[in-house]
Amino acid sequence: MADYLEAEILHVDSSLLALHQYTTRNGHTDSAFIQVPEFNRLALQFVPRELADSSFQKYFTESSFADRATNSITFTYSTTNKDLGLQRVDVMTVAGPRAQQVKSIYLEKSRIAGDSVILQKLFWQAQRSCEIATLIRVKGASVSEEQVRVVWDSAREEE
Repeated sequence: MADYLEAEILHVDSSLLALHQYTTRNGHTDSAFIQVPEFNRLALQFVPRELADSSFQKYFTESSFADRATNSITFTYSTTNKDLGLQRVDVMTVAGPRAQQVKSIYLEKSRIAGDSVILQKLFWQAQRSCEIATLIRVKGASVSEEQVRVVWDSAREEE
């Protein structure tokens, strides 16, 4: 999975695609075009160390679900180890010309920083866009939410 995501990031890096970022906070959305270094900063959050090292095979278990209605297969990887930042990964594949192809990858990450609990939900749509929803819960305060979406293939975004 890490190799697949890194290849997708490299493809965006080396393409002349416009990178359009949408940021939503407190119900208000701003948009801007971003440069490759900013895209990389965001995209590399999709490749946590748990995906790239041996802890993934050691601490995560796989289950799968085939959906005949959508002709897709979803592979879910989860852990019971709460010390890991990465808690869950869903990989949805669809039938391709020769084999199953990745359609999307969803990750859930959590961590504690001081008196805050930070939960991130990350969604990568193959060859199209990525999205990071961050919820920060500070003890005794309301939850802070931010959603960042980067689109690099808006023509296919409508599909």
